[in-house]
Amino acid sequence: MNKEKDNKKTFRRTRQETSSPVRQTTLTFRVNDAERRIIEDRAKSCGKNVSEYLRQVVLSRTPRAAFTDDEREQLKVVSAMRYNLQQLNNYFHSQEWIMVKLQNERIISVLKKLLRV
Repeated sequence: MNKEKDNKKTFRRTRQETSSPVRQTTLTFRVNDAERRIIEDRAKSCGKNVSEYLRQVVLSRTPRAAFTDDEREQLKVVSAMRYNLQQLNNYFHSQEWIMVKLQNERIISVLKKLLRV
């Protein structure tokens, strides 16, 4: 029996054969105590240690690119338009526009009479 066992070669995986390469670089960043607790709690709820959790979160997402100067200018224009559109929306919801419309119709009527003369 021992001979058979000795004849069989046992293969063990080396670290190079596993899916994850050796990690040799350390990244360090600062967080406050509350942020640290949040990160630790989230890692624990995922069943991972903090390093595994952060690695997964950071490497699986692509951050949004920063706005170009042109995009920032367009955003300013849209923001200014938003304020004006909100004012128009409030104006039409207030029903004041009906009175303004009636006044304008009266003025137009008077102007038409004057122009016919």
